[in-house]
Amino acid sequence: MSGWKGAKEGAPAQSFSYKFNPITTTASELRPLLDNGTLTCLDLVQTYLYHISRYNGYLRGVLQTAPLSILEARAEALDAERKQDPCKCGPLHGIPVLVKDNIATDFASTGLNTTCGSFALLHAKPKRNALLVETLVDAGAIILGKANLSEFAYLFGEGNPCGWSAVGGQTQSAYVKEGWHKGEPVGSHSVSLDVLRVWLFSRSACR
Repeated sequence: MSGWKGAKEGAPAQSFSYKFNPITTTASELRPLLDNGTLTCLDLVQTYLYHISRYNGYLRGVLQTAPLSILEARAEALDAERKQDPCKCGPLHGIPVLVKDNIATDFASTGLNTTCGSFALLHAKPKRNALLVETLVDAGAIILGKANLSEFAYLFGEGNPCGWSAVGGQTQSAYVKEGWHKGEPVGSHSVSLDVLRVWLFSRSACR
């Protein structure tokens, strides 16, 4: 599942049994299910990875997902923390998060490059997290992967379609087939498929 190829390949090879509805269940609704043991952080990771593999081939909203070994280790550690002292677990504890791929992620700890959607940065490996990412990690969030975007957040994108990057291709509306329209402001809008309950982005100046 990890890397650009895995995040875009389309339908998974085997079926999956959902323990919750990833489209309608909110982050605030997930927390009590984690607290009472109905779900684990590992359940969330597995569900969202499957959801991405099932729909991202068309939507192209996710550029890359973290290596499974890193995600499983993080989820298991957070599950152990919750069992030990659930009162210390905040609202983002154990919640998988996508961040836009122009937000730096420490490659050593997340396994995620930061490309800005450009082949020029295809193998860029930041040595530390952006403050935003570090804050999420400290709050117990799981950095599941990186969202597609207008390449370089449209900094050099005059004339290019909004939501297109060389690495990820053209994002699509999750609700209207071929529903992207010129002038839409957010380059990674197809993540609104509800691949995740939390997703973070920087505004792209599409025009």
